[in-house]
Amino acid sequence: MSAPLKGVKPKEHRDLMLKVLAQGWTATVTGSGHIKLTPPDGTAPIIAAMTAGDRRGTLNLRSRLRRHGVDC
Repeated sequence: MSAPLKGVKPKEHRDLMLKVLAQGWTATVTGSGHIKLTPPDGTAPIIAAMTAGDRRGTLNLRSRLRRHGVDC
């Protein structure tokens, strides 16, 4: 598992981020404890929570990633 994703929970949230990393994105931890997902083309990054508060958190992240062209 990628080091920045070590504390990401729940499993569905972490698995979604692993799919993004497999497609060439990079993940870094921000100073406030969020995950910054940067696309390979260098466009605007997506900031995601380390832990999804509920099921909607993961679904909202999936929606934002799809708008950036990620197959998830």
